[in-house]
Amino acid sequence: MPDTPGHPVRVADDLAGMQEIDFVVILAGSSDLLIEVVCEDDDHLLEILSRVRMIPSVTSTEPLSTSSSASNRTPGGRDDTRA
Repeated sequence: MPDTPGHPVRVADDLAGMQEIDFVVILAGSSDLLIEVVCEDDDHLLEILSRVRMIPSVTSTEPLSTSSSASNRTPGGRDDTRA
């Protein structure tokens, strides 16, 4: 049930409300959610991660850093190339 505390849909809704989070994807597999965060620097990333980790049902995080992008497609498959 999405209204159950800790349910991935409920956590995704909480995360989507954070200004620095561009998108939230609910996954099937070893992780429940994938989020994309836009931050100014390492200190800002640590502050965002602290807020994410304060959500009671978040039990772990695995920050990954992007070094380059091979595609401009959004998770839904829409081309996000701007003229």
